[in-house]
Amino acid sequence: MLHCSDKELADWFGVTTRTIERRRREPEFAAVMERGKSKGKISLRRSQMKLVEAGNPALNIWMGKQLLGQRDQVGVAISGPDPAQIDAAVRQIIIDPVALEAAERFLDLIDSGKANIAAADGSVHPARPMRAIEGEVIE
Repeated sequence: MLHCSDKELADWFGVTTRTIERRRREPEFAAVMERGKSKGKISLRRSQMKLVEAGNPALNIWMGKQLLGQRDQVGVAISGPDPAQIDAAVRQIIIDPVALEAAERFLDLIDSGKANIAAADGSVHPARPMRAIEGEVIE
């Protein structure tokens, strides 16, 4: 099965979408549709596995995430002269996403150069202010 929408099926068979919807409520028809959907998924998975075996790196990564639960690991830690102040600002943002005052305090720490970012490899770098305007990043 090609995982067609009800409209596509209706157009192919020359019926209305309402007919397809009504037929889906019939157990035998529903079973045939489910079997077709499963066959389509198996076919797609088989095709993907061939690409994985051929060495497609992007698909290897994606399949590892889907089937093996693998994931990207990103670690970020923020530090500064007053960790409690940064921690409080971050907690406020996480707890209340519309807490603009806390977000502004946090950005002020970064803008003043008093905040550092710890990378996953353990290195520490000064946090640099960045502003996005219509998709462009301006430092």
